[in-house]
Amino acid sequence: MAEAVDREPTKVPADPIQPDLPPEQIPTKEGDSDGLILHFDSERFLVFYNCRITWCSSPFSEPACDILCPEFDKERALRALSVPRPVCITLMDQRHFSGVGNIIKNEVLFLANVHPLSFGSHLPPESLQSILDHTIRFTCNWLNNKLQRKGLRYHIYMKECCDKGHKVVKESIGPPYGLKRLTWYCPECQPHVKSENAVPSKEDP
Repeated sequence: MAEAVDREPTKVPADPIQPDLPPEQIPTKEGDSDGLILHFDSERFLVFYNCRITWCSSPFSEPACDILCPEFDKERALRALSVPRPVCITLMDQRHFSGVGNIIKNEVLFLANVHPLSFGSHLPPESLQSILDHTIRFTCNWLNNKLQRKGLRYHIYMKECCDKGHKVVKESIGPPYGLKRLTWYCPECQPHVKSENAVPSKEDP
């Protein structure tokens, strides 16, 4: 018969993610160094291990290009929209529309009934003005809802059907040598203005 032997209780290692410990005391893998710690509140933080930290200046954004700034230059924005390239790419160009992101791009083009691949130089002035007006209005609503912690109803973004029940198309669209972004559009509500109907091209402002 085996004799019972008293043993020391096995120590279970602590969970490495413990909100009651300061980040610098949290156990890490051997050799890891916490290069950067971002604190969000009293309990949440994000640690980047084995990373290189480099100080660099952020891209300069003119007030005239900031969609939410009182100094936003609407005439300059219209000139940017009128160039011979897809309007969905122009809207994401932070040199002209600082603050506009992918969701805003999708929603604005749907509300303006403009196909994302239509060239700005092919569109009538009223369509360009509609894009600009919806961009300003939607971006302001977006910010106000964020500040009030309210949701915002989407018309086309991540939808399978548009408000009228038409099938929505999803594509990755972007500049030839740039980042491609998911784009949702309704071919029925947003007819594509083809290049054969082009007006004389203008230079990119």
